[in-house]
Amino acid sequence: MDAIMNSGMRFSELEQFVWDQFDPSRLMGIVEQISSFHRVKGTPGIDDAIAWVSDQLSHVPSIQIETHRFPCDGRLTYGTWRAPINWKLNTAEVILKSAGGREIPLIDASNMNTGIYSYSGSVPEHRRFSIIAHESLEGLENRELHPDTRRSKIVLSANPTFIDLWRYFYEIHLGGIISVPDYGAAGEDPTLIDTRRWHTLPLTGRENYRDRESIPFGISLSQRQGNLVKDVLRDATCSAGFPELIVKIDSMFNSGTFPVLQITIHGTGPVREYTILTAHICHPSPSAHDNASGVAGAIQTALTAAQLYQHRDFKRSDRGIIILLVPEILGTLAWLLRPDTAALYFVAGLNMDMIGSNPQLTGAETHLVLPPLSARTFFPWIASYFLSRSSKAERYCADAADNPYFKFKTRPFSIGSDHHILNFPGFGIPSVSLGCWPDKYYHTDADTPDKLNPEILKRLAWSAAMSVFDITRNDPSSAQKIIRYHAQLLLNRLKQPDLDIDVIQRFLNESMLADQLYPEISNENLSVLDELKDQFSKLGLKPDYSSAPFYPELQYIIPHRQYVGPISRTAVFEQSNGKRLSHLEKLSGCQEYRKLSAIASAEMLIDGERTVDGILAALEDNHISLDAQLFLETLDQLQEFDFIAWDVPR
Repeated sequence: MDAIMNSGMRFSELEQFVWDQFDPSRLMGIVEQISSFHRVKGTPGIDDAIAWVSDQLSHVPSIQIETHRFPCDGRLTYGTWRAPINWKLNTAEVILKSAGGREIPLIDASNMNTGIYSYSGSVPEHRRFSIIAHESLEGLENRELHPDTRRSKIVLSANPTFIDLWRYFYEIHLGGIISVPDYGAAGEDPTLIDTRRWHTLPLTGRENYRDRESIPFGISLSQRQGNLVKDVLRDATCSAGFPELIVKIDSMFNSGTFPVLQITIHGTGPVREYTILTAHICHPSPSAHDNASGVAGAIQTALTAAQLYQHRDFKRSDRGIIILLVPEILGTLAWLLRPDTAALYFVAGLNMDMIGSNPQLTGAETHLVLPPLSARTFFPWIASYFLSRSSKAERYCADAADNPYFKFKTRPFSIGSDHHILNFPGFGIPSVSLGCWPDKYYHTDADTPDKLNPEILKRLAWSAAMSVFDITRNDPSSAQKIIRYHAQLLLNRLKQPDLDIDVIQRFLNESMLADQLYPEISNENLSVLDELKDQFSKLGLKPDYSSAPFYPELQYIIPHRQYVGPISRTAVFEQSNGKRLSHLEKLSGCQEYRKLSAIASAEMLIDGERTVDGILAALEDNHISLDAQLFLETLDQLQEFDFIAWDVPR
């Protein structure tokens, strides 16, 4: 099984060489450096972060660096995703003034990164705002808020959703918002009480970005600060005009561009196809896990690829690697829509989003997110193989210990990061996503480098790099090793003593041929495929996608799909002229992320009959439960506003 590869480097030698390149301290150094940049989309910080990465790689042999810039004016859209406006926060100061006249500082220059909503407008000369205690939106609508005074009022809200923010500012026309996190059952956690969530103001509804003072603002407080504000509100004497919030914000808006960094490692001779690896470099400082960790893995993958290509025993194939560091979703979408990109062919994609969390601190689990069921690809097998290898043993070796160093799970396809865009039918790049989820410090200023486990960061980054390198070098002996591993897993799952592992290996080998990730594998025994399908059918076996890996025992017919594009929340509101889409607005806030993932799966599902019953049954076979009425109503709403043109038989 450890035969000499056509490159001259043994399989185990390649693994060990790459393993040695992924030094935990070096990876953590990159995380700490990226965390220092305040890299909100459309801000100078993201440009600074990308410039720093480019500088680290610009003189490395075998690597080509390109920074693509895309217009960014707050109005232009890429697909259905609106580009942000270029925004810079210069200074901010927020003071709470109690009924007794006591002034309590809440936000100052040292803690304004997450304390001020991204894309907030300016508030000059320490303006005073009265605070409206937290209440329902209906209560706010029914209050007699005079048009001349609404802009001088701020609402206090817990965990505001996109819909809440949109209505506070563009229907009720309040001056601003104070948001306080509500951690629910986790609210007693002492490590959360002083954390602030970061938020972004919706761009929808703005008419004039040059008039900074007409744009609302948002203030994000910690739970401790929020409790203090609530106490002051309870003690306030209304007749005295207290409490008040004294606010000064200096922000700037300009039309400009946002960057996408493309790192290309070419194959030998003319490159016919690429593997693509993505990591998003955006989010406020520190955002170490989300997603400086993925960026660190991507950078080290590029450096290691350059080292490999200089190795005397490593022979390049005619496949190349493209690594993208992007503003999340928007950057990937903009780059894929480039005419030059349309001329490229991609065999597979891998998204690194939040890798290396310390589970003892964050509660996160390692997940491999599978492609949609419409994707016929061998790539999840490869990724899960190397992820399994990296999870075992204190030091990587061929006879790894049985006890895993960390556990990982596979998850059905879900939306929410750059793998979603790659997998979208309009681009059709079968892609997986690697990450650790959930993380209790997600989108807070407590997402700091100390929450990472350097060893897990190394192992996950190594498994991602090996997955990309393996299909890049296109070696049949490697493919057979991976197939043998999965054949044993499948045999163990089937619990059928009459099935021989060699027979299953032949079946998996033939099933995988359609993908052509390893085109050098001979296609000698196609008849075995039908023979084994008959055997499986007689045993009453069904395909099982619920655990690693993704086994295509049952192939479907790919239907023609007619989608406008991956759907953003902003597009929903704009195209419906602000009409509330009842199901989408609930799902888009991520409170029901599982259901949203199910809808995404259903949209991209291969189903021979293309009926609602068939789609739901196929999802159920894959352990995804979706309410039929919810699915039908959501489809109707999507069709009503031309987001989807898919007449699904009832």
